[in-house]
Amino acid sequence: MKGPLVVVIIVALITAPAFAERVTLKSGEAYSGEIIEETKEYIRLKTDTEILKIRKAAIAEIYSPDVEVEEKLDEKTHSGVLDARAKGMAAAELETNKVLWAGVGFLLGLIGVLIAYVVTPSPPQTHLIGKDVEYVAAFTDAYQSRGRSIQGNYAVMGCLVGSLVTAACWAIIYAAEE
Repeated sequence: MKGPLVVVIIVALITAPAFAERVTLKSGEAYSGEIIEETKEYIRLKTDTEILKIRKAAIAEIYSPDVEVEEKLDEKTHSGVLDARAKGMAAAELETNKVLWAGVGFLLGLIGVLIAYVVTPSPPQTHLIGKDVEYVAAFTDAYQSRGRSIQGNYAVMGCLVGSLVTAACWAIIYAAEE
């Protein structure tokens, strides 16, 4: 009975460090352990023997077995993606027909709300002409996400107004019968 338990404990102790994060500092030092706290300024790393407070400015890389870097973006690409996302959200804010979606919610109720969250808005192609693939992907993703959110919010408002109007009509009909 004790044999299998001892084997499980030994295997757990041996493999535990294999699943730890590895923090490499700009100075070249490296530490392995578990990140137990993270703020804007620092991380706390629990190693086998101590808890370290490491300033983020001193960190060159954090490797986690759960995180895999697919592609490193250069600064220009990264800022271009952020710009594309901001422009996509702004375009969706301007171009989503809020009155239409409020009307859909008003007339169709909960079905209209469901439709608003299912229908995916497409950005106008004029925003994407001549842009690179990363820009188009980021712009489209932001546009669709923000557009769907706006559609849903206005459909919910229309549904609520429609429900209130319906309730008021029924109250008037009920009062007129008495």
